[in-house]
Amino acid sequence: MEMDKQSLNEIKKRYDEDGFVILKNYLSHDQLTTLKEKASEVASRLMKDVDFKDKYHHVLKSLNRYDSWFKDQLDEGPHIPVIGHLMGCDPVGASVAWFDRPIGDQVGIEPHTDLFGPDKREKLGATIWLSIDRATRANGCLSYLRGSHKKIYQDKIPIPGVDKNSSEAVFAELEPGDAVIHDARIVHWSEGNLSEFPRRAVSYFYFSKKI
Repeated sequence: MEMDKQSLNEIKKRYDEDGFVILKNYLSHDQLTTLKEKASEVASRLMKDVDFKDKYHHVLKSLNRYDSWFKDQLDEGPHIPVIGHLMGCDPVGASVAWFDRPIGDQVGIEPHTDLFGPDKREKLGATIWLSIDRATRANGCLSYLRGSHKKIYQDKIPIPGVDKNSSEAVFAELEPGDAVIHDARIVHWSEGNLSEFPRRAVSYFYFSKKI
């Protein structure tokens, strides 16, 4: 999706205030098809080596280490100018991840942030999450605690005291090809899949320090 300066400034305003921003119809039909094919192929190959006793056995990280296409997308993908504008700095690619929430998988991810450690006050980070399937409350869409990126939380999963039913809790329901970009400091989580449809996605994570 091409964005002019005015559009970028408008989404940055929402991003700075809420800690996340949803971009509808971010991927074209061809881009979505390519992403789905590439992710499915790499995931099926890597899943053969995954210990399925692990709690998050449907999450695969560092796809960029195993596939050159994802490495190129992490380093030079068309989303990078948007990420950089929202972060206010030059983004450094960290990891590409595959998220699968199959039908009947009741294991979600508890409230957490993506930045850990003593320097998290200084570091910046952002994730763009590209939806391959329709993501709804029923199949475990991402949920955010709006504005929580402005606070500092304990390095724990789950973060103690997070009210998932708060008036500031937002469900990021997406259609295939939609994207959500979130600040690495925002509290977010997802629930299990209680629907009859899968929930697959690919994310690109970036970090940097303020210029």
